[in-house]
Amino acid sequence: MHKKISAFLALLFFALAFNVFATENNASSQPFSEIYVTRPRIQGPEIRRLQERLAALGFAGLGEIDGLYGPRTADEIYFIKAALGFVDCYIPEDDWRPDDYSIVNAELWDFIFDPENTIFLRAISQIRLLNNDPLTREPEHNPKVTEFKETQLPFIEPDWVPPWGAGSGSKAQREYYYGSGANRISILETIETVFTTSTTERDFSFQNGLQIRQSIYSADSPITEVRFSIP
Repeated sequence: MHKKISAFLALLFFALAFNVFATENNASSQPFSEIYVTRPRIQGPEIRRLQERLAALGFAGLGEIDGLYGPRTADEIYFIKAALGFVDCYIPEDDWRPDDYSIVNAELWDFIFDPENTIFLRAISQIRLLNNDPLTREPEHNPKVTEFKETQLPFIEPDWVPPWGAGSGSKAQREYYYGSGANRISILETIETVFTTSTTERDFSFQNGLQIRQSIYSADSPITEVRFSIP
């Protein structure tokens, strides 16, 4: 009788120990409290799920969907966070990204996977693709631009400009359509240059009626500041 009880207790102890072990080893199948770039990389099925969601939304810079949270996935997250106003978007010349700007927390995770945000996130992915297009600065030569019109606008010089920079300003407006079909974007771009500072405002109008403004401020500095808003 004692042997049976001892055997039962041993079996029960083994089962409990195995359950604890399995729980610890399956923890990576649950969403992380925070996801960020590390060495070695954070990995697991939830990272793959995030990458698959981003790919389905149109973020094409991910590279291989491998379940590893590396710099390429982090760059797409960084752009989304900037578009949502979670971080200020700074684009240095060396394309450096502060790690904390690409952290995925519970708030961002829920936003990305919420079906109600799909339309907005797809629009952001289209802007991301357009920004990465090498011909974006010369849309009149871009084969993806179906219509293009540029107009010079009256330029009013601000109250103060360095004497050596006086008269070195201009203002122009460009209207064009980028892409085709459901991915067609109407863009109204206003560019104002004053001495060494350039301000560009792009108003994107999508086929579904969504409008997003991207404001780009570039001074005589290696850093360009980008902000997004819904006009």
